[in-house]
Amino acid sequence: MQPEPAITAELFADQLFFYFDDPVGEVAITVTDSFGQVVSAATCNSDFEPMVVLSVPTDAGFYRIDLEGAFLKGYGEYSRN
Repeated sequence: MQPEPAITAELFADQLFFYFDDPVGEVAITVTDSFGQVVSAATCNSDFEPMVVLSVPTDAGFYRIDLEGAFLKGYGEYSRN
């Protein structure tokens, strides 16, 4: 079993930063709101781009982050008041 890769996410105002401490190849990142609408998305190759910035809404609500690649599948959530 392989250890989970180290990925950090930070939210600042209308920007969501992802830091890939462990390269995992190409990754698709999707942010959806509580209605299931995609509000932001990006694809990157973490082998060459260790950091990705997405513009995200500042509207109040709950948001889900999905990360998917050949060697990675995960999700996270955040909310705004």
